Amino acid sequence: MVYVIGNGTSLLSVDFDKLIGKRTYAVNQIWKLWRDNPKITWRPTDYVRCEFPRLDMKSSDRDIGEMSQIKNLRFHLEERLQETWRRNARRDIFTHNSHFKTCGGKENHNWHLPQVCGYGTVVTTAMQVAVLDGADEIYLLGCDLTMPNHFYGVSGKDQNELL
Repeated sequence: MVYVIGNGTSLLSVDFDKLIGKRTYAVNQIWKLWRDNPKITWRPTDYVRCEFPRLDMKSSDRDIGEMSQIKNLRFHLEERLQETWRRNARRDIFTHNSHFKTCGGKENHNWHLPQVCGYGTVVTTAMQVAVLDGADEIYLLGCDLTMPNHFYGVSGKDQNELL
């Protein structure tokens, strides 16, 4: 059993102490959760980050930099983010070799596992990575389907609006 942690507003009601010691795949700006709530001591075991070709990579650089402070974190990064990881990495960070490419969804590509497809949302990408890591039961937390609100108060856009 593993947990995929999104960035939805429902995360504000999660008891993160119950996730300590569990396999968790967190995404995007999850680091703002403990920055804004210092009582949260939980940290993910795995971090999944995509950068869609049409978006600015500055947020990815900051996110990877923040996540690089977590010891023994396994990184699962879209291929274009490898250089960012190398700039931010420390020796005590473990990187997983399940890197993938994102796509605009219109390209003809082979999205079937074991190849990971980064189209749509990072949550679906995180679920694919978890399955490749052996997960047979996945629970979703903070994957609210109520975009465009994030737990950290910033509005975003549903990826389908960007197409």
